[in-house]
Amino acid sequence: MTELGALIDPLWIEQALHASGKASIRRRKLPADHAIWLVIGLALFRHMPMWQVVQEMALTLEGQELPAPSSSVQVRQRLGSQPLEHLFALLTQAWGRSHPVHEERLRVLAVDGVVWSAPNSADNRQVLGSGQTQYGPQPWPMVRAVCLLDTDSHELLDAQLGDYTQGELTLAAGLRGLDHSITLFDRAYFSAAFLLDWQGAGEQRHWLMRPETTCAMKSCNVWARVTG
Repeated sequence: MTELGALIDPLWIEQALHASGKASIRRRKLPADHAIWLVIGLALFRHMPMWQVVQEMALTLEGQELPAPSSSVQVRQRLGSQPLEHLFALLTQAWGRSHPVHEERLRVLAVDGVVWSAPNSADNRQVLGSGQTQYGPQPWPMVRAVCLLDTDSHELLDAQLGDYTQGELTLAAGLRGLDHSITLFDRAYFSAAFLLDWQGAGEQRHWLMRPETTCAMKSCNVWARVTG
């Protein structure tokens, strides 16, 4: 907890809770700030049961042992995702400033998608869905994410998550790009409307994409005719 506190300022957690209107979660159970620390701990120690994560994070309620694990589950559900989304944005801004950015050069970014397996339950299958093969549905519900990364520091700058049915292009439209940057896309993001919106959302927001082979051949043919 002490080591994490050196990386994550508790004031940022308070700011995230106030910005999302979650700061009023009652303290007689699990305080809202402890709920955020618990979620962070569950992400770091995801192979541990919740009670062991509570021990690893040294979470207490005014020096007393925390309520039953069911209370932790309930307060995590009441917390929702908005405080964590706000905290994530604060962290990317703060940690990003620790890496030197040369003003005279464009910052090189990249956008790509990933799919994760989720626990197999009826609720997850209904909400998230899964892929299909010739033999039927995939054995696990799936979460799709699209991420924006700094290619120099490998820092995750933004991410959008959705169910499996949402396409990468749809999720990428919600990413927060950076000014004075050039973003690398693969051909899954080839959409004039998307790329124009990305470029026009700020100042000096360029992009680069590898063309289709057939398009490249056509361009070469046209160039050859023009140049003679």
